[in-house]
Amino acid sequence: MGKMVPWCFLTFFILSVLTAVPGDAARPDKISGITNYPVPSADRQTRTLFNVNNMSGWIQFDGLSGYNTALAKAGVIYPRGTANVIFQDGFIWGGYSHDGQEPSLRVGGQTYNIGTQPGKILSVGVPQNLSDTQVRIYRIRPDWETAPDNDLRRDAAELLNIDSAQVTQSQINAVRAQYGTDWNEWPVDMGAPFYDLNGNGIYEPLMGETPGLANADQVIWFVCNDLNSELTHNLHGSPPIGLELQITIWAFKQNGALGQLAFRRYRLINKSGFLFDNTYIALWSDPDVGDA
Repeated sequence: MGKMVPWCFLTFFILSVLTAVPGDAARPDKISGITNYPVPSADRQTRTLFNVNNMSGWIQFDGLSGYNTALAKAGVIYPRGTANVIFQDGFIWGGYSHDGQEPSLRVGGQTYNIGTQPGKILSVGVPQNLSDTQVRIYRIRPDWETAPDNDLRRDAAELLNIDSAQVTQSQINAVRAQYGTDWNEWPVDMGAPFYDLNGNGIYEPLMGETPGLANADQVIWFVCNDLNSELTHNLHGSPPIGLELQITIWAFKQNGALGQLAFRRYRLINKSGFLFDNTYIALWSDPDVGDA
């Protein structure tokens, strides 16, 4: 891959269906990442599901993906409501940083250990504070006001890890309200996608512009970074580089092929102020089709 210069964008698309490395490596007893998360609330979600079609999967605002932390088990289910297909997945990179620190060869991202923390990089070496209420995960669907209660009942059951019969109307209402909150607070200023009808790069709701991407029926967006040295060392022994990772996941409700998958876009931004080159990137995955 070519060189990555400071502040450049690397954007590519990955089809999130069993794009995985084979095998089942020895797993740690506990998935390791940052622990001082804000307490989840109606305006501060830290994890969510893509689950608008026949596939469902967990994603967390620090980059932990495909793992159900509440149940400590595999977190990507296909067909939805049946058995797991992915235990955990993540995005990883490796390359040479020219910031003067050793080792210059750095590896980061997410595997069983999570080498990223939530939030943007505000300036060189300065991450967004976890106390900032914008530091959360966002999930929208354009029909959030009119979506049938039965759709949201199943959604609530999966989010709460309970049976659909146990879901109350207040829990359905809470899911709808969360979609509304995320729709109204969609962080376009941080990089979340929107329909730029006039192509000027400015989000203009009064001109009919709305959150979303590719006419998808559900979109998830969040941002994380590699500026936590404890996390990067715990992952693969590397110092931080100064990379920001913006992740978008979207899916469609169709009954055909599009209803069987989810799409992901990873946007990796070098905010270190130094050259980071000879870079390799990969989607890491531990598949478990049913029983590991």
